[in-house]
Amino acid sequence: MAVLDEIVKWARSELPSWQAEAVRRLLLQGTLTPVDKEDLLLMLKGGHGLLKAGEKCIKPKLLCSGDVPGTESTARGAVLCAVEQLTNVNALPAGSGLTFGEQGLTIIYGDNASGKSGYARVLKKACRARDTTERIHPNIYKKTVTNPASAIFVLRMPNGETTPVKWVDGIEPPDILANICVFDSKCARIIIDDENEVVYLPYGAHVFQGLVELLHEFRDRVNAERPQVEPIECQDVAVTTRAGTFLASLTADTSSETLEGATQWSEEDESQLQSVTQDIAKAAVEDPTRQAQRLRNLKGRISAVENEITKIASRVSAEAVGSLERQIRAVKDAERAFAIASQDSSLLSQEPLSGAGGNEWKLLYEAAQKYSTEVAYAQKEFPYVGDGSLCVLCMQHLSDEAKARFRRFKSFMEQAVRRQRDKTTAELLAALKELCDLDLDILNTYKDAFDEIHARDRACADAAKVFLDKALIAKMTMEAAAQARTPISPVEMPACPSSSIQKVIESMENEAQRLDRSAEPAKAASLKSEKEELAARKRLHEVKPQLTVRLQQLRINAKYNQCVRETDTTSVTKKSRQIISGALTQEFETLLNKELSEFGSHIRLRLEMKGVAGETIHKLALKDCQLPARARVTDILSEGEQRIVSIASFLAELKACGRNSPVVFDDPVSSLDHIWREKVARRLATESSNRQVIVFTHDIVFTTSTMFAAQNANIPVAVRCIQRIGDLPGATSDSIPWKAVNVRQSIDALKKQAAHLPNTWKTNTRDHYEQIVRSLYSKLRATWEKTVEEVAFAGSVLRFEAHVRVNKGILKVTAVDLKDWHALISAHKKCCDVTDAHDNIGPRNAPVPDPAEVVQDVSNLEYWVETVLAKQKPFN
Repeated sequence: MAVLDEIVKWARSELPSWQAEAVRRLLLQGTLTPVDKEDLLLMLKGGHGLLKAGEKCIKPKLLCSGDVPGTESTARGAVLCAVEQLTNVNALPAGSGLTFGEQGLTIIYGDNASGKSGYARVLKKACRARDTTERIHPNIYKKTVTNPASAIFVLRMPNGETTPVKWVDGIEPPDILANICVFDSKCARIIIDDENEVVYLPYGAHVFQGLVELLHEFRDRVNAERPQVEPIECQDVAVTTRAGTFLASLTADTSSETLEGATQWSEEDESQLQSVTQDIAKAAVEDPTRQAQRLRNLKGRISAVENEITKIASRVSAEAVGSLERQIRAVKDAERAFAIASQDSSLLSQEPLSGAGGNEWKLLYEAAQKYSTEVAYAQKEFPYVGDGSLCVLCMQHLSDEAKARFRRFKSFMEQAVRRQRDKTTAELLAALKELCDLDLDILNTYKDAFDEIHARDRACADAAKVFLDKALIAKMTMEAAAQARTPISPVEMPACPSSSIQKVIESMENEAQRLDRSAEPAKAASLKSEKEELAARKRLHEVKPQLTVRLQQLRINAKYNQCVRETDTTSVTKKSRQIISGALTQEFETLLNKELSEFGSHIRLRLEMKGVAGETIHKLALKDCQLPARARVTDILSEGEQRIVSIASFLAELKACGRNSPVVFDDPVSSLDHIWREKVARRLATESSNRQVIVFTHDIVFTTSTMFAAQNANIPVAVRCIQRIGDLPGATSDSIPWKAVNVRQSIDALKKQAAHLPNTWKTNTRDHYEQIVRSLYSKLRATWEKTVEEVAFAGSVLRFEAHVRVNKGILKVTAVDLKDWHALISAHKKCCDVTDAHDNIGPRNAPVPDPAEVVQDVSNLEYWVETVLAKQKPFN
C-alpha cells in the first residue's frame, strides 16, 4: 500500500544510510534483534570515524521497493494453492502439506494439538504477519535439529501457471508471499495498544516507533560511551590575554597548526620575559630613566668592544695576512735589487773606507741628513757645501774634496733602486707598527662590558674570548714574519662574534626603551601587559601536552555529538505524522464504519490523531457519544466488540489498499460469543467473494457458521480437516469434520465404512472387529441425532445455530408420523446399546452385529431419511 511506498522513498532519500538499513530490517523482520542493533550501532559510529581497534561495520544495503513486501513492485493477482514439504515445523511429520481452495473460502479446522497451529505459524512467518516474534520450533521429542523450518508454497499466477516458492525460516521471505495478508490474535494486540486504547496503525508504520526506540537507545549508549573532556588547570592565564582568548575559543575545529602557534616558546621569549620582569621589579625601587641611562652607558662600552674586535678582525684577517705577505716579498725584492745595484755602482767603490753604500753607512748618512736639515743647517738642502760649511759629522771645514764626496754620497742615495727599497721597507715597518700597536688585551680593558655580554649571552662571550686568543696567535705570527722577512704561518681564525655582540647591544637598547616607557604610567601599564602576555603564553607552552589531549578529546566529542544529532527523533515523528495522516483520511474512517456496519455493529468510530515519539497513531474514538471523564473506549467496548473493531480495521485497510490479495485469518473469533461468531462468519464469507480467504479455526460452531454462510451466498467453499493419527499430528483431509457434516454426508461416509467390514470380519480378530463396529455405531447414532435437526425438524432448530428458525419449515414437522418416530427411536436405541458410550456388560451385553446387519442398519437410516423427505416435499 501507499504507506510502504512512502516509507521506502523516505528511507532512501532522507535518512542516513544506517537508519535506512534499520528501516529495511524493521520492514523485513518486524523487530530488531540484539545482533541487528550491534550492526546498526557500528554503522552509526563508523560513519563518524568512531570505530575502535578491531571493530568493523558491514555496509548498509540500499533499500529498494522490491525488497519490501507489500510495496508497488510486489506481484499482484497470485493465489495460494498449497503449502507443501514442511520440514522441522513443530511435531508435523516431514513432508506434510495442506491444500487451499483457489477461489472463495477455505476453512481449515483442527482440534487442539492436531497440528493446525504449525501450518498457521508457517503462513504467518512466510507472509509476514504483523507480529513476527513467534518462533517455529522443531519436534522437541526428536534429536537436535540444526536445520531451520522450511516449506514450499505453491502459487497460481495471474497467467494461470503454478509457481513453487521455497521458504526457509530465518531467511528473507520471497517478495511474492507478502501479497498474502495475515490476521491473527497478535494483530488484535497490536491494534489495542499498551495503554488499552483502540488505535489503528497501518501495515509498515510500526517502523516509526521501532526506529524511535532504536534512536533513543543509541542516544543513551553513545552518550554513555562518550569520553569526558578533561579540564585544563590554567586559572593563572588572564582571559584578557591572547592566550586566554585562545583557551576560551579552543574547539574541535581548532587546527593543530593554531595550537602549535599559540604554545610556542623560545629562549628569546624566556629572556624577554625575564627582562620585562626585572624591568618591572627595578621600576618599583629605582628610577627607570637612570636605569636606562646606565644601560646605554654600558651599551657604549660594549659598542667599543665591538669596534675593537672588528678592527682586530680586519688586522688578522686573511686579506690582512695576504697584504703583509705581499709587503714582505716587496721589501725582499727591493733589497735584492738594491744589492745588485750597489755591486755594479762605481760611485762609492773608490772611497777611502770600505762599506760605503751599505746599510750601516746608509743609516749614518740618513742620521747626518736629519741633523743637517733640522739642526745644523736648518731649511737648507743636504748636504750643505756652501762657503764656510762644516762637516756635520766631524765639524771640520769641508774641503773641496770633502764637498765632492758629499755630492757623490747624495747622488748615490737618490738612485731609483735605493728609493724603492726605502719605500717598501718603510711600508713594511708601518704595517709592523700597526700590528705592534694592536691591543688584544680588551678583555681586561673592557672587563665590565665583557661581564655584561657574558650575563646576557654566554655563548657570545665565549666566542669572543676564543676569537681574541686566536687573534693574538695570528698577530704574533705576523709580527715575527715581518721582522724576519719570512713567510707567515697560517692561523685558522674562528668567526668574528661581532654580529652576536650587535644583538646584545640591540637587546640592551630595547631594555632601555622599555625602561623609558616604564617611567610613565601608560608605558608602565604597557610593560605589565607585555609581561602578562608572555607569562600566559609560557603557561600555555607548559600545558601543551594537556592541550593536545584536550583538542583530541574535543574532536572525538564532536564526532559523538554528530552521532547524537543523528539520533534525534523530531524528523521521524514529523515524517510519521505526514505519511500516516496522508493515508488515514476521512475515506478510511468511512471504510472502517462501513465494515462495522456490515458486521451488524452499532459501533461508530472516528479517527483522532495523536503524536507519540517517532510515531503518529490514530486513536479510534467512539463517534456521536460523550464518554465519562477519564473513560476510554476500552472501558465501554466489550472484549468481543474490541475484537470486531480489530477485524474491521484490518478489512478496512485491505479495501483502502485497493488490492485483492489473499487473506489468512488464524482463530479470528477467539474469545467471541456466538452472536459475534456468526457475524464474523458472514463477513468473512462475504469477503471471500472478492478474494481468496483462508480461515484457520478450532471452533466447530464457527466452522459450520462460516461454511453455511458461504454456501447460502453461493460462494465456493473448501473445508480441510487437520487431525492426529496415533501420535502424529498434522494429517490433512478434504473431508468436513464429522461434527459439521450434514445427514446425507454422514450416510455416505457410513456406507463407505460399512462396505469394508466383510474384509475386516475375515482378516482381523473379533476384538478388533468389535472395536471398529462400535465406533461405526457411535457415528450412526450421531447421524440419527442429526436427522432430528435437519430432517424431522427441517432445520428449524440446529445445534450450532444460536436461534430457532421460525419459517414454513416448521410445517414439515407434521409430515413425520408416529411410525416414523418409533422407527427412529428404535434405531437410536440399538446404536446406544452397541456403541462404546455405554456399559455393555451383563444383561445389556448386546451382541455386535455382523457385517450384513451393519449394512442393513445404515440402509435403514438412508431409507428413513428419504421417506420423510418425500413426505415433507409438499411443504417446500
